[in-house]
Amino acid sequence: LAGAAYEGLLGPDGEGRQKGALHDAAAAAERAQQMAIHLAEMLVFARTDLDTALTPGAHVVRGIREVGYRATQVFQRLRSTTLEFLSLEGSNSNAEVLDLSRQLWQSWQAKHEALTAAERLYSTLLSESRRVGALTAELSCVTSLVDEEGDAQGGKVALERCQEQIRAQASEAIQAFKDRAKDYPCGSPHPQTGLLRIARTEEDLRSICEAFSASVLEQETELLAQVEELAVITTELRTLTSSLSRRVAFWEGQIEENWSQWSFQSGRFHEAQTGAVECWEELRSKAQSLLQAQLCDASHKVLVEVACTLALLGAWANFHNLRGDGHVLMEFRELLQSILVCLDTHFQAYKGRGAVKQQLLKNDSWQLIQVPPESPGRDAWWHPAEWQVPGPATMPSD
Repeated sequence: LAGAAYEGLLGPDGEGRQKGALHDAAAAAERAQQMAIHLAEMLVFARTDLDTALTPGAHVVRGIREVGYRATQVFQRLRSTTLEFLSLEGSNSNAEVLDLSRQLWQSWQAKHEALTAAERLYSTLLSESRRVGALTAELSCVTSLVDEEGDAQGGKVALERCQEQIRAQASEAIQAFKDRAKDYPCGSPHPQTGLLRIARTEEDLRSICEAFSASVLEQETELLAQVEELAVITTELRTLTSSLSRRVAFWEGQIEENWSQWSFQSGRFHEAQTGAVECWEELRSKAQSLLQAQLCDASHKVLVEVACTLALLGAWANFHNLRGDGHVLMEFRELLQSILVCLDTHFQAYKGRGAVKQQLLKNDSWQLIQVPPESPGRDAWWHPAEWQVPGPATMPSD
């Protein structure tokens, strides 16, 4: 660049072209720096939001609306009498519970999909932040090349400094990811479901860190190749500066678009989370009322459906290592146990809890995550192998 570019600057208008190129390079560098600062702020906000969604107990922090909703439900129940709960027409009540059960599953799926998309977009923004850093280093290098006034040795030093900055950026990104993975949840889409699965074992964490490192190093190779092009370019410096400026503008647009998408997915997640909580509160209330009412054959189908939904949600959360909804999962467990006891007590003719097991085996989502026939552990409350069969004292007499 030192020779070829400055040959283009010699002549009557050479000094003016040089000043123009310097001005353009400085303006592009300023835009790149401002973009880097703004993107860093966005990444901090995005990472905090994702950590909140993935960390156990975090719902206490962000669940003010949820707590308010629960309080409202409690006061509504206090104002209602048992007769009012049971005065609903049976078929309408059963249909309502079935609908709520399906809504709950759909809401959980929606928030998991949104969380997966938000995590993917965050990774994209993180990658783009490194590209912006490389652009800033390249523009600084161009400015240095101009200041060296064609000195080949000086140009070589500027290029080496630019490359060193890119290597350091990659190394820092890899180390920062490894350090964060020690204290905060991280994961990747599971090949069977395409949805985010949190790494909980040392092996999983190591695999994710290795994949991240490989991605960063691949990008580093690409960015270093771009810097090498600065050393062999044969066009005028103004053309080079214009090219880098267009690259800055391109990544400005990409970052804006990806941030808009991230904001949308984040909002979608929180909306689905709120909807799931509200749906669960209503479903739990109506299911408990149904258990206390006079049961009929129509109630059997409803109870089996709800039990299957609860077991499936537990299996789904376990498969993807989702622990952010731990307190809600325990509430699922309590209602599931109540329904299983009711089925064994009042619906022996329908095989009691065996009907739930049979329906789960036919469920597409249950088959998708390949639930093993044996229990994966003592905390697998959702697994049929862990369902305690009631003793003789709890069974009705013939």
